Amino acid sequence: MPRSRPRSLVQVAIPLAAALALSGCFSGEATDTGTDDRISVVHMQPPRSGLSPLSDDAFKLSRWSSAETLVTLDGGGDAKPGLATEWERIDALTWRFEIRENVTFHNGEPLTADDVANSLQHAIDATPVPRILDGADLSVGVEGEHGVVITTGKPDPLLPHRLSSPQLAIFDDAAYTESGVNPIGTGTGPFELVDVDGVTAATLDRYDDYWGEPALSAGIDVRFVPDGTARSAALRTGEADIVEAIPAGQAASVDE
Repeated sequence: MPRSRPRSLVQVAIPLAAALALSGCFSGEATDTGTDDRISVVHMQPPRSGLSPLSDDAFKLSRWSSAETLVTLDGGGDAKPGLATEWERIDALTWRFEIRENVTFHNGEPLTADDVANSLQHAIDATPVPRILDGADLSVGVEGEHGVVITTGKPDPLLPHRLSSPQLAIFDDAAYTESGVNPIGTGTGPFELVDVDGVTAATLDRYDDYWGEPALSAGIDVRFVPDGTARSAALRTGEADIVEAIPAGQAASVDE
């Protein structure tokens, strides 16, 4: 039987995280309870770099709420705490970030300042460098149990905003291998990436030990469908709850 869907999801393009919230994917208060319902999502573009967080695929991981950054941006573009609870600019070139306590990666390992420094160092050393670091000259170190110090080659007053990029998400050390970065089970967030089927599909399950607001939905089932007609049909028939990029010529038929 086709599932009902909010008309607004057809009429406007909204970020997936917001769409999931509208779909009742997140609870309104901290609780360990949830539902067995899953969200079915259809994307237009498949991963281009094996879902490497150091590539543009990082934005998919962020939209699925399976990877997090030190800093987030609110609706007004202001920097807000993420995996860092606070930060200060020590001098023109030096910043210190306090890392949030009691956070675990999806594999159960605790988040540490060393993990943060390691993830950022991998981004700094990557070839090609993530786009958010184009022209940036950063060095990173650890200070105390929960402090990470970042030094910039030239004054960068927008460094906290730079660190909100999904390309600078933090992963457990186990994610980094000689063959690349594996985000399966190594990120943080209310949903854990548990399986990737090439460029066809991805599966995420609710992570019940998440440090923040827990997800109500049991998980997200993602399919990558480049064909616009097929995406429209998936939404029209109720096969998908959320569909990315409905062709303009088919919007009216989907919204009937």
